[in-house]
Amino acid sequence: MGWLPTSGENSVSWLLWHIAEVEDNWVRSVLLGQDRRYPFGSSVRDAAPRGHPRKTELLSYFDEVRAMTRQRLEATSGPEFGRMVNDPQFEAISLGAVWSGVATSFA
Repeated sequence: MGWLPTSGENSVSWLLWHIAEVEDNWVRSVLLGQDRRYPFGSSVRDAAPRGHPRKTELLSYFDEVRAMTRQRLEATSGPEFGRMVNDPQFEAISLGAVWSGVATSFA
């Protein structure tokens, strides 16, 4: 999990943590107006290179986020995906674009 490619890019544990954190916090902040959460005490971006949680903790977090995503998506009706929301980085963006990870609106 902590292996780093020779190019010095991110480890498997960093990527797993990042995927779960973005999936959870982008929806929390942009779509639901909730505070971001950091179950490991900080964002993955602020963690030390070898300061990642254990594999079992990361997988539990990932599974928890995926379950919440599934529930959130099931509760979203088709027309809602076209609704525009404001993202600090991308400005006006459709709800569908947030869910799909696309950084532009579906105009």
